[in-house]
Amino acid sequence: MPFGDMRDFFLYLHTFGALPHFPRPDCIGKETRSSPDYRNEGRWKRERSRVIFQYTLAGEGRFARKGCTVPVKAGQGFLCESHDPAMAYYFPPEVRTPWHFVFIDLYGQTAHEMAKDLIQRFGSVYCIPIEHPFIRKLLSFHVYHEVGCTLSLGESLRLADDLFQTLVSSVSPIPEHHADHVLIRRFQEIVQMEIGTPLTVGAIALRLSVSAEHLARVFKQQTGLSPHVHIQQAKMLAACSMLKSPAVTIKEIAARLGYDTPARFTRTFRRIVGIPPHEFRETGVVPLTFGPLRSPARSTSPRDA
Repeated sequence: MPFGDMRDFFLYLHTFGALPHFPRPDCIGKETRSSPDYRNEGRWKRERSRVIFQYTLAGEGRFARKGCTVPVKAGQGFLCESHDPAMAYYFPPEVRTPWHFVFIDLYGQTAHEMAKDLIQRFGSVYCIPIEHPFIRKLLSFHVYHEVGCTLSLGESLRLADDLFQTLVSSVSPIPEHHADHVLIRRFQEIVQMEIGTPLTVGAIALRLSVSAEHLARVFKQQTGLSPHVHIQQAKMLAACSMLKSPAVTIKEIAARLGYDTPARFTRTFRRIVGIPPHEFRETGVVPLTFGPLRSPARSTSPRDA
């Protein structure tokens, strides 16, 4: 049976033992729309904010953000935040065939941060094969339409993780054995193993038998960072951990990380982390990672509402 012919459904998902800071799937459904009356805009929303992924099974809709409007056809889906005032999605009046789509909504600040990162890096619209296991998984929830569905904490996390992994894989489909992937991993391994030396991109590229220009191009394309920035951030992550030990002085940390002077280390730390080392030691929280842009480290269906 074509997915477009599947019966529409809507259900809320309940997570048993939900953790407040974890991404949490809230609802899943399949809908068919054929009237221009179907229009959602972020500036209209009044209910609690959520992350929305909506995928076209048949027909087409429109997605608009910041003045740019694009069709969302079969095999395409869009990711957005429900309260984004620059966002809208709707059934276009010029289209005569119904728009069949499946959707999943997520709650949680972590889900919003992940969505923001994806949209900033890759945009809002993603191409995913209609036979993809994640799309089939969403549609499989139709069996709970009449009875509802309660997920365990693990199931809830896996479902949210499946969404973001599917989106990332659709725009970065580099398998682990691909030469570019291997190059990036070898570069990162060298940085971690020799974090205490004055590393340079040129020296590492020479060891990897590639030009510094090629290494920089591949690394930037796949991570959003330059290799030089990655080296600095790796050193600063190590520094953050060491600063939480009062037995180690800032001068010793600078030396352990390959800086010729404490002043140079302090300048780099402040630029990347946002505050000087002595202040981080007192008030900072050790981050898991740094993003491309680092802020200072201080502490009608129900969906149409």
